[in-house]
Amino acid sequence: MLTENALVIKSEGARALVLTYRGEACSACVASSACRAMGGGKEMRVQVINDLRAKEGDRVELALPESSFLKISTVTYLLPLAGFTIGAVVGHIFSDRLGLSANAAAIILALAGLGLGFLAVIYFNRRLSLKEEFIPRIIRILPSEPEESSGPLAQTDSC
Repeated sequence: MLTENALVIKSEGARALVLTYRGEACSACVASSACRAMGGGKEMRVQVINDLRAKEGDRVELALPESSFLKISTVTYLLPLAGFTIGAVVGHIFSDRLGLSANAAAIILALAGLGLGFLAVIYFNRRLSLKEEFIPRIIRILPSEPEESSGPLAQTDSC
């Protein structure tokens, strides 16, 4: 189970909007710079399941099953790669019919396949985000911290 601390900034029944910071798991990830490049900074707002009815201002611990994380990661990384590879192979095979050199057709269709792969990622991630198994869940409400602590979201172990 992957865990992270967060601060509840809005509570709406069985859901809550929390503020969390990219933690140790993110800094060890090879794609962390890509997340920042796509608009993600150090601070993140995440919609979570709030079975414990945490209130605004509560510090909480979030969890996401590793199997869910692996499924999302697989979709996110493999679909663009598959689209790129298939596009390159198809471009190379059908270059004569396209009236292009083998390399030019492979490059053009590889980029088209990559684009289609990214569109597929967006589609599948939207569908997966509707399923509860892929939404982080509040697993406990943390005690409030003394003021001299290092911040409102002191990190926990990520694994």
